[in-house]
Amino acid sequence: MIELTVALPSDERELRSALREKTEALAPHPGAEWLRLIERRSAARGEGSDQFASVAKQELLAGQIAAAVLPASAFLRQSGLFGAFDVPFLAIANRLSARLESAVAPLLGARLAEDGLVLVSLMETRPVALHGAAGDASGELAPLRRVQAVDAASTRFAELIGAEPVRGAAALPDAAGQPPAVFRRMRPAEAAPADGRSAIALAWRPRAMLVVRKDAFDRLDSGLRERLERLANEVSDRLRETWGSAKSHVATGTGPRAALVREARMTMAKEWAVGAGADGVAVLGDLERAPRAK
Repeated sequence: MIELTVALPSDERELRSALREKTEALAPHPGAEWLRLIERRSAARGEGSDQFASVAKQELLAGQIAAAVLPASAFLRQSGLFGAFDVPFLAIANRLSARLESAVAPLLGARLAEDGLVLVSLMETRPVALHGAAGDASGELAPLRRVQAVDAASTRFAELIGAEPVRGAAALPDAAGQPPAVFRRMRPAEAAPADGRSAIALAWRPRAMLVVRKDAFDRLDSGLRERLERLANEVSDRLRETWGSAKSHVATGTGPRAALVREARMTMAKEWAVGAGADGVAVLGDLERAPRAK
């Protein structure tokens, strides 16, 4: 039997649910326990979840746990490549997101192998959207004067578009009753609104990783290994279906504020690529050569 620690923010309900359902569905016979999910729940993004995932990563590296599902960003200290999916507005269309994953997955697998880990799968988690960035029919954004700074990425983004990054009490609505724009995880209803239009801007599509210590992976018999890989593939397919309809009016907007956001995207993408080294530069170059969705 495999013990799989699920170390994700508390709002990752879709991924947690898919893991539970597929674990039960793939049992060799009803009631058989082939995979034990050990679910840990952290705070939401920006409220301690990074530190929570880091603890699980350290336990994995130390051999205190054998396998885990945790955010790819938990391994940023090992390599900037693990931040590939968290660059605002870089690869939000389905085709570009898939292209980025195909380019980065083998690089992440090789880096994890250096630490004695096996990357079984990458899985989509709840996309992050910029709420308060409503667009009109042309895709132009409402003015973004303040952005709630919940982490380094949102702070840097605010700086690049000339908005004020705000925290704490300053993040309350202003005198006109207007709250700051904020990056937060989407809900399924926001990914596919009933009227077909989105009042928010899809910003990035993070990934979680299913990782197993190599010594533990090598001890699995062929049946368990095949079942684990099938679980990972089926969960990944489910999550792609859940979030595949999410779109961003920023990607195709023609107005000056949408253009400013895209300029910030490229600045942050280049900063990420430099930090990720030669592999990051190559991945970004590949994305830049890809045709953009019209």
